[in-house]
Amino acid sequence: MTALVFIAILSFVTIESGISQFFQKIEPSILRETSKLDDFLGKQVVIIGKVSRPKIPTIDGIEIGTPSGFSIHQVYQASGVLEKFERTDEMVKEMNADGIAHNGAGAFYRIVDPETREIVAIKPLQPIKPPD
Repeated sequence: MTALVFIAILSFVTIESGISQFFQKIEPSILRETSKLDDFLGKQVVIIGKVSRPKIPTIDGIEIGTPSGFSIHQVYQASGVLEKFERTDEMVKEMNADGIAHNGAGAFYRIVDPETREIVAIKPLQPIKPPD
């Protein structure tokens, strides 16, 4: 079962009893399918969910960075710019030769820091309070 992915563009989210509630006047986009991700390419996003695939960590198929000691059973958040990248068969061959884990050839998504373009690390989910 895939995690429900919340991608909110520059909005505030709070979690209460495992249920997401969005503050009034905020219209975040809730994606239930990754087929809609292209609409958010290059935009600042927040993704919330459980991490799967510890060797190539993702939240619902979107690659993210993980600190040591993270748990695949805990809910995390990552924020940054949504980016799409292509991995060719040639790249896969090179990664295999170098012993680097990968998820094959194809098109993939990741959340990156807007300045460094490095994959952002997840953080434990914390309620964010709106400004006064």
